Amino acid sequence: MYVQGMNEILATLYYCFWQSTIEYSDHFESDLFFCFTQVMSDLRDGFIRTMDSEESGINGKIARFQSIFNEIDPVLQNFMEASTVTPNFYSLRWLMLMMAQEFELLNVIRLWDTLLADRVRWNFIFYICVASVQLKRSMIMGKDFSDIMEALQKQSNIEVNFDLTSSRADNIESVLIHSEGAYIEKLLEHAKKICVGHTRHYDYFIEAN
Repeated sequence: MYVQGMNEILATLYYCFWQSTIEYSDHFESDLFFCFTQVMSDLRDGFIRTMDSEESGINGKIARFQSIFNEIDPVLQNFMEASTVTPNFYSLRWLMLMMAQEFELLNVIRLWDTLLADRVRWNFIFYICVASVQLKRSMIMGKDFSDIMEALQKQSNIEVNFDLTSSRADNIESVLIHSEGAYIEKLLEHAKKICVGHTRHYDYFIEAN
């Protein structure tokens, strides 16, 4: 059964297989389907409404994120809640889709490398979500609901020089990917620090190539 958002998960995997070497092309569809079902076996409870209240369901995941957020930065969390910006407004999509809608595809793959390498599969996403909010701290504190939501909508908040629009589109794309890539590394480094402080260990952080 298809649920909205699954296409984002599939698209990320599809791109990885599409970019792979010719030796895998004979079994492209079957291999892709196998990997998709494996990933969805981990994520499926977040897509099933009857599982919403379970620990593995989306509300359970949001509660886990909120708990870690409160431990790491209670002042920021309390301010956001006082501004009626609850985690349901911004973290639901992050947790359901593993940040697949937040960045350019190549940078989503970079992010997923770390998530998939986690000893407890996908556990690191909670720290990435906390880091995502904390890195916007200066853009959130003292602001109202609309300003906070705007700050959280686009993770990297890239400022693009639109004089580049006269250049070829692929050059503009490479600038975006490079700029986001630097932000991804900053995000992962910050999430790693939060995780180490929270759990005292994190062994599976993927270094950039």
